[in-house]
Amino acid sequence: MGSKNRSQTNSFFGQEKMRRFANTGLYLAIVTICFYVLTNNPTAAQQSGSHSDASVASELSQIQHVRTDSPRQTIANFLRLQDEVETAVLFYLESKTSDKLEHLNLLLRQVAELIDLGDVRASARREVGEVTSLYLLDIFGRIEPLNVGGFPNIKSVKGIDDSMRWVIPGTPLQIVHIENGPREGEFLFSGRTVQAAPRFFQAIRTKSLNSRLNIDSWTDAARQFTGPWIPSSFVNAVPYPLRSLWFGTPIWKVISVVVLSATVLLTLAWLHKLVEGRKFENSFTEITWKILHLIVVLSIIYLLHWFFTDQIDVSGRTANIVDTAATIFEYIAWAWIFWLAIRAFFEWIILSPHIPDESIDANLLRLLAASIGFVGAFVILALGGQEIGLPILSLLAGLGVGGIAVALAIRPTLENLIGGIIL
Repeated sequence: MGSKNRSQTNSFFGQEKMRRFANTGLYLAIVTICFYVLTNNPTAAQQSGSHSDASVASELSQIQHVRTDSPRQTIANFLRLQDEVETAVLFYLESKTSDKLEHLNLLLRQVAELIDLGDVRASARREVGEVTSLYLLDIFGRIEPLNVGGFPNIKSVKGIDDSMRWVIPGTPLQIVHIENGPREGEFLFSGRTVQAAPRFFQAIRTKSLNSRLNIDSWTDAARQFTGPWIPSSFVNAVPYPLRSLWFGTPIWKVISVVVLSATVLLTLAWLHKLVEGRKFENSFTEITWKILHLIVVLSIIYLLHWFFTDQIDVSGRTANIVDTAATIFEYIAWAWIFWLAIRAFFEWIILSPHIPDESIDANLLRLLAASIGFVGAFVILALGGQEIGLPILSLLAGLGVGGIAVALAIRPTLENLIGGIIL
C-alpha cells in the first residue's frame, strides 16, 4: 500500500514538474517574441502587396526635406506637399500596403513640421500635428489659389522681429518667425493655427473641396482611414450608425480599442498565472523572472499602441487618450524594470560565497540597491510626467533652488546652535 502511494505521489510530482517545464518553455517563447517586437519596428513585418514595393522605396528615397528659411519657402513646401499627399492617398487606396502607408505618413509628418507645435505636450504632438495638417489641407483646398510670389523669400526678409507675421489671404492663418526654442529662425504656421484652423474650417466647410479624391473633407475621410491590416471591404461593411463619431473617432474604432484592450488584460492575467506561486532557488532568479514578465508587458503595450495608431488609426480625443495611456504605462514599466534590474544586479553579487545571504553586508547591499533603484525609477517617472505635460522637472528644479535658499537662510542659526552645543 505504501509503495502504491509513493508511486502515485511521484507520478503527481512528475506531472507537476512537466507542467511547470511546459509553462516555462511557453513563457520563454513569448519573451523571445516580445524582445523581437521591442527591437524591431512592427511595420517592418508587414509586407502585403508584391508589386510596387520597389517603386515606393524609390519614392521614399526621393522625398524632399521641407525648408522653412523664409515665408515663401514654407508656403511653397506646403503646396507641394498638398499635391503629394493627395497622390499618395490615391496610390494607397489602389492597394493598401505598409510601404505606401509609410510614404503617406512621412508626407503628413512633413506637413506637421510646417506648424509650430512647441506649446503642445509631447505625448499629444503627433496627433495634434496630424489633425491640424488635415484641417490645413481642407482649408487650402477651398480658398483661392495662393500666389507664392506674394510671400517674401529669404533675401528680402530683413530686420526680423517677433511681431512680423504674414497672413494667408482670406484666412486667419499666419506664418510667423520663431524667435527661440529648438526651431529658432524658422518660418512656420503660428501656434494659434492649432485652434484657428478647426474654427475657420467650420466657417467655410460648405464650399466645395478642390481635390482629385472623391471626398468632401480631409478630416472626415481621415477618421474612417485604416492601416493595411484592416481591409477596405471590412470598413465598407461597417454599418453607418457605427461610423458616427464618439470622442472624435468612429464608434466602431472605439469599440475595437475597448475589446482589444480587454483581451490584452485577460492575456496578461493569464501570463501572470503562469508564474504565480512558482518556487525559486534564490532572490536573483525570482527578480529575473519578474523582469522577463515586465518585458512581455512592455512589448504588448508597444504592439497594442502601434496597432491602435497605425492600423485602426484612432483620432481626436480617443487618440489623445490612447497616446497618454500608452506613455504612462510605458514609463511605469521602464521604471519598474530599472528598479528590478538594479536589485537583480546586487542579488547576483550577494550570490558570491564570500557574502552570506543573511549577513549585514548582504542587507547593506540590498539597501543600496533599493536606494539606487528608487532614485532611478523616480527620474524615469519624472520624465514620463514631463512627456504627458506635467511640469515635474520644472517643479523639481524650483524645489532644488528653494532648498538651497532655505539652507543658506538658516545657516547662521545652525552655526550658532552647533556652536552653543559645543560650548
